[in-house]
Amino acid sequence: MEQLNWFIHEVVGAIIALTVTYLLHLNWGYFWLFVMSQTAYRKKRIRLSISYLYRIKIDGNYLLVKGMRIKHQFQPVGGVYKRLPESVEFFNKIGVRDDKNIPIDETSRDDLRINMEGKHLYSFLSWYKKGEGRENSVFREFYEELIAPNYVPTALFPYINYRYIKQVRTKISFSTHFQMDEIMIAEIYEFIPNQSQLDELKELMNRTNDNYIWVDEETILKRGANKEIIIAPTAEWIL
Repeated sequence: MEQLNWFIHEVVGAIIALTVTYLLHLNWGYFWLFVMSQTAYRKKRIRLSISYLYRIKIDGNYLLVKGMRIKHQFQPVGGVYKRLPESVEFFNKIGVRDDKNIPIDETSRDDLRINMEGKHLYSFLSWYKKGEGRENSVFREFYEELIAPNYVPTALFPYINYRYIKQVRTKISFSTHFQMDEIMIAEIYEFIPNQSQLDELKELMNRTNDNYIWVDEETILKRGANKEIIIAPTAEWIL
C-alpha cells in the first residue's frame, strides 16, 4: 500500500508539473480564441482574411501602394494568401465557404478570404499553421504590385530577400462593413534589398506616381489625415 501511495504521489506530481509547464508556455491569445470559438461563436459564421504584408522602409519612409479593391486608399505591398487544390477536401469537411463579399474573379479566386462556423476555427488555424495546401511564397504580390506595373524593373528584382517580422491577428469582432464577425490575420515581412535594389527604390522615391506613395510613421498613424490622403488601417501593422 505504501508503494502504491508513493506511485500515485509521483504520478500526480508529474501531471501537475507538466500542466504548469504547459500553461507557462501556452499562447493565451490562441487559448481564449479557442474558448470563444467553442462557446459564444460555436454556431456563428466567422469571416477570415489571411494575408502577408511587406515593410518596405527607406530613409525613414514606408512604401504604400493604391489598393485594387478600395479605390483611393493606400496600403502596404502584399495581399491575401491563396489556397491550393488539395485544400478542397479539408475545406468541405469543416464547411468553409468563399467570401462572397468580395467579387470572385481571376484575381480573387482561391483567396484565403473565407468564412466558417466558429466550432471549426481552431481546426482551420491548425491547418493554416502547417502550411500544407496553401501558398507559402510571398513573392507573388510583390511581383503583381511593383514589378508587373513597371514601378521597379524586372532585371533588378529577379529575386527578393526578406525577413519574417511578426504575425498580427485581430480579435473576433463584428465588421460593420461585412455585417458579420471577423478575424484578420497578417504575416509581416521586411524587404531586404541588395545594393542595386536599394538604389532603385531611392530613385522610386523621386518619381511621382498616383499609384504609390512614401510616407513616414506619423502619417501612417494618422491614416494620412495630415496629407489629405487615405491610408488603410492595416498599414499600421508594418510599423
